[in-house]
Amino acid sequence: MTLHELLLNKIQLDEYVDCLTDEYDFSIRYNYINDAIEEINDTGALGNRIEVRYNPGEKSNSALFDFLNRLERAKYVYQELKKYGLDDSNELAKELYEYANILIYNKKYKYVYELLDAASNLKNDESQILLGKMLAYGLYDTKRSISAALDYFIKAADNDNAEACLEIVKLYDFDNDYVQPDVAKDYCQRAKDLGSEKAAERLNSSFEYESKKKKIESRIQAGDPKAIFDMVKYYYDKEDETYVTYLENGVDDKNVYCLLFKAKLLYQQKLKEEANELLKECIDSNFYEAYKFYADINTDTNFYSFETNRGQAPSTTHIVQYDLYREAYLNGIEECKIYVAKAYYYGYPVYVDKPKAFLLFKELSNNGNYEAMYYLAKMYENADTVEMDMNLAVKLLTDSADHGNIEAMEELIKIYSIDEDYINPKLVERYKELIQI
Repeated sequence: MTLHELLLNKIQLDEYVDCLTDEYDFSIRYNYINDAIEEINDTGALGNRIEVRYNPGEKSNSALFDFLNRLERAKYVYQELKKYGLDDSNELAKELYEYANILIYNKKYKYVYELLDAASNLKNDESQILLGKMLAYGLYDTKRSISAALDYFIKAADNDNAEACLEIVKLYDFDNDYVQPDVAKDYCQRAKDLGSEKAAERLNSSFEYESKKKKIESRIQAGDPKAIFDMVKYYYDKEDETYVTYLENGVDDKNVYCLLFKAKLLYQQKLKEEANELLKECIDSNFYEAYKFYADINTDTNFYSFETNRGQAPSTTHIVQYDLYREAYLNGIEECKIYVAKAYYYGYPVYVDKPKAFLLFKELSNNGNYEAMYYLAKMYENADTVEMDMNLAVKLLTDSADHGNIEAMEELIKIYSIDEDYINPKLVERYKELIQI
């Protein structure tokens, strides 16, 4: 059984042992499982407790039998995990962080928080920072909580992580409930001492602030149209129904930021026609931030399913969708650039233009787009429009794969399996395990 298979088992089993402890440290959890088994064998008392939680209405002996089976399976899994070096917590934490990133890349967020929290408890800075960002900004289906975000950032900062210090500065800098100039300045100084150039620049300006709400109010009075939307988001993030009043006023005034935000809320409520009416108003006003969302929700299939569509006459909806992505990208919406690049690369729904695709993929890769890295690597690998460079191709594929791109993993498996200069059975096995996840 591989480590990743064990981790998958761990996820499935944790829901049955959560009643034993809130700890996520595997070695501690393993001890609690053993204690639970002994307790059940001695008294059977825990079995009655489990019956209430997991098997309402069943007889006690049935619940006990069911739970004992799960605990025995859990005991085996944790014994196996120990073979993989639980004592080397750094290595295990990296595995957990890597697994979480694969789930994030593939938009499967169900277990991301738990995996990162486990890695955090094994003192993994990267996991602590990512968890902090998820909680601070409500990323990956995570409920926003500034206080919880600060807890994770502080853990990483206490381990001398400059990025974590700067994230704390950001929260104390701008969040209305946490504005504390002295604390922000202290953490900024710590980040500077740890070598952060950004922190050094930040220390040159004042740490005396107005609250976030007052800043937004000042911008509204000055006539800033985006400030109305920022006030909507301010109250919305705090789950304060005051946001509705600001939102409706903004919609009535044809504020495009508010129109787009309400369209997204309507779409979430499966009111697509109503959402489209607001999006069309945004498009008529050349509000390019609305173009992508309109294109995303108004086509029968994904316009970028190139392998399926290649060789066929492009559908009208795909042409319209491509035009929206292109217009948005040309007017500053960078996230739409990847769709345009892929259109040139595959020749759908426009003619193939590999030189343009190469330049766009290169720009995106330089800005950290891991999907673009995969395509750029393929072009270097196949000498497609550019001179062959296998070393660079492997580097790009590795960066893309390490951030969850399955296609990049599959390409690396092929290279490490058949390319004489790169044959590496261990890496082949590693990426096969990752793909199985």
